[in-house]
Amino acid sequence: MFTTPVTFDRLPEAVVYLIERVSALQDELRELRNALAPPSKDSSPFITTKEACQLLGECKNTLYEKARAGIIPAYKNPGGKSWRFIKSELLEYMASGKPKSQQEKYDEMVAEMNKGLRPGGRNFLSR
Repeated sequence: MFTTPVTFDRLPEAVVYLIERVSALQDELRELRNALAPPSKDSSPFITTKEACQLLGECKNTLYEKARAGIIPAYKNPGGKSWRFIKSELLEYMASGKPKSQQEKYDEMVAEMNKGLRPGGRNFLSR
Protein backbone atom coordinates (compact mmCIF):
# COMPACT_ATOMS: atom_id res chain seq x y z
CA MET A 1 0.00 0.00 0.00
CA PHE A 2 1.16 3.49 -0.72
CA THR A 3 1.60 4.96 2.78
CA THR A 4 4.21 7.63 2.31
CA PRO A 5 3.12 11.17 1.51
CA VAL A 6 2.79 11.87 -2.19
CA THR A 7 5.18 14.55 -3.37
CA PHE A 8 5.66 15.96 -6.81
CA ASP A 9 8.73 13.74 -7.27
CA ARG A 10 6.80 10.60 -6.28
CA LEU A 11 3.71 11.44 -8.34
CA PRO A 12 4.47 8.95 -11.18
CA GLU A 13 4.79 6.10 -8.65
CA ALA A 14 1.49 7.07 -7.05
CA VAL A 15 -0.26 7.14 -10.43
CA VAL A 16 1.07 3.68 -11.34
CA TYR A 17 -0.04 2.37 -7.94
CA LEU A 18 -3.55 3.82 -8.39
CA ILE A 19 -3.87 2.41 -11.91
CA GLU A 20 -2.93 -1.07 -10.64
CA ARG A 21 -5.46 -0.83 -7.78
CA VAL A 22 -8.25 0.37 -10.10
CA SER A 23 -7.49 -2.46 -12.51
CA ALA A 24 -7.64 -5.02 -9.67
CA LEU A 25 -10.95 -3.54 -8.46
CA GLN A 26 -12.39 -3.74 -11.98
CA ASP A 27 -11.44 -7.42 -12.21
CA GLU A 28 -13.06 -8.16 -8.85
CA LEU A 29 -16.18 -6.24 -9.85
CA ARG A 30 -16.40 -8.16 -13.14
CA GLU A 31 -16.16 -11.49 -11.28
CA LEU A 32 -18.81 -10.39 -8.81
CA ARG A 33 -21.18 -9.32 -11.59
CA ASN A 34 -20.74 -12.67 -13.35
CA ALA A 35 -21.44 -14.53 -10.12
CA LEU A 36 -24.58 -12.51 -9.36
CA ALA A 37 -25.89 -12.21 -12.92
CA PRO A 38 -29.29 -13.78 -13.57
CA PRO A 39 -29.21 -16.98 -15.63
CA SER A 40 -28.92 -16.36 -19.32
CA LYS A 41 -31.81 -16.96 -21.67
CA ASP A 42 -30.10 -20.10 -22.96
CA SER A 43 -30.45 -21.84 -19.59
CA SER A 44 -34.23 -22.14 -19.90
CA PRO A 45 -35.42 -25.68 -19.22
CA PHE A 46 -37.85 -25.46 -22.15
CA ILE A 47 -36.96 -26.68 -25.62
CA THR A 48 -38.62 -25.96 -28.94
CA THR A 49 -41.06 -28.29 -30.65
CA LYS A 50 -38.45 -29.03 -33.29
CA GLU A 51 -35.91 -30.05 -30.63
CA ALA A 52 -38.53 -32.21 -28.90
CA CYS A 53 -39.29 -33.95 -32.21
CA GLN A 54 -35.60 -34.67 -32.76
CA LEU A 55 -35.16 -35.88 -29.18
CA LEU A 56 -38.11 -38.29 -29.31
CA GLY A 57 -37.75 -39.25 -32.97
CA GLU A 58 -41.35 -38.26 -33.66
CA CYS A 59 -42.94 -36.03 -36.25
CA LYS A 60 -44.63 -32.82 -35.14
CA ASN A 61 -48.19 -34.16 -35.52
CA THR A 62 -47.46 -37.25 -33.42
CA LEU A 63 -45.79 -35.09 -30.81
CA TYR A 64 -48.86 -32.85 -30.60
CA GLU A 65 -51.22 -35.85 -30.39
CA LYS A 66 -49.19 -37.35 -27.52
CA ALA A 67 -49.09 -33.99 -25.76
CA ARG A 68 -52.87 -33.53 -26.06
CA ALA A 69 -53.46 -37.08 -24.80
CA GLY A 70 -51.15 -36.53 -21.84
CA ILE A 71 -48.80 -39.31 -22.90
CA ILE A 72 -45.76 -37.05 -22.87
CA PRO A 73 -45.15 -34.16 -20.45
CA ALA A 74 -46.03 -30.89 -22.19
CA TYR A 75 -47.29 -27.47 -21.22
CA LYS A 76 -49.18 -24.59 -22.75
CA ASN A 77 -49.13 -21.01 -21.57
CA PRO A 78 -52.59 -19.95 -20.42
CA GLY A 79 -54.38 -18.73 -23.52
CA GLY A 80 -51.43 -19.72 -25.67
CA LYS A 81 -51.43 -22.00 -28.67
CA SER A 82 -47.93 -23.41 -28.73
CA TRP A 83 -46.79 -26.40 -26.70
CA ARG A 84 -43.72 -26.20 -24.50
CA PHE A 85 -41.55 -29.13 -23.49
CA ILE A 86 -38.98 -29.55 -20.72
CA LYS A 87 -35.98 -31.52 -21.91
CA SER A 88 -35.30 -33.28 -18.60
CA GLU A 89 -38.93 -34.48 -18.41
CA LEU A 90 -38.80 -35.81 -21.97
CA LEU A 91 -35.59 -37.66 -21.12
CA GLU A 92 -37.27 -39.19 -18.05
CA TYR A 93 -40.23 -40.20 -20.22
CA MET A 94 -37.88 -41.90 -22.66
CA ALA A 95 -36.01 -43.66 -19.84
CA SER A 96 -39.23 -44.98 -18.32
CA GLY A 97 -39.91 -47.02 -21.44
CA LYS A 98 -42.58 -46.95 -24.06
CA PRO A 99 -46.19 -46.48 -23.03
CA LYS A 100 -48.40 -49.56 -22.88
CA SER A 101 -50.45 -50.47 -25.92
CA GLN A 102 -54.24 -50.60 -25.81
CA GLN A 103 -54.05 -54.41 -25.77
CA GLU A 104 -51.68 -54.42 -22.78
CA LYS A 105 -53.94 -52.00 -20.92
CA TYR A 106 -57.00 -54.14 -21.69
CA ASP A 107 -55.26 -57.33 -20.52
CA GLU A 108 -54.24 -55.64 -17.25
CA MET A 109 -57.78 -54.40 -16.70
CA VAL A 110 -59.26 -57.87 -17.27
CA ALA A 111 -56.69 -59.44 -14.93
CA GLU A 112 -57.54 -56.86 -12.25
CA MET A 113 -61.27 -57.51 -12.64
CA ASN A 114 -60.76 -61.29 -12.45
CA LYS A 115 -58.83 -61.12 -9.17
CA GLY A 116 -60.61 -63.18 -6.57
CA LEU A 117 -62.94 -64.83 -9.08
CA ARG A 118 -62.88 -68.54 -9.86
CA PRO A 119 -61.62 -69.40 -13.33
CA GLY A 120 -64.56 -70.59 -15.42
CA GLY A 121 -67.01 -69.08 -12.96
CA ARG A 122 -70.09 -67.14 -13.98
CA ASN A 123 -68.47 -63.70 -13.51
CA PHE A 124 -65.03 -64.67 -14.88
CA LEU A 125 -64.06 -62.67 -17.96
CA SER A 126 -62.28 -64.53 -20.71
CA ARG A 127 -61.05 -63.56 -24.10
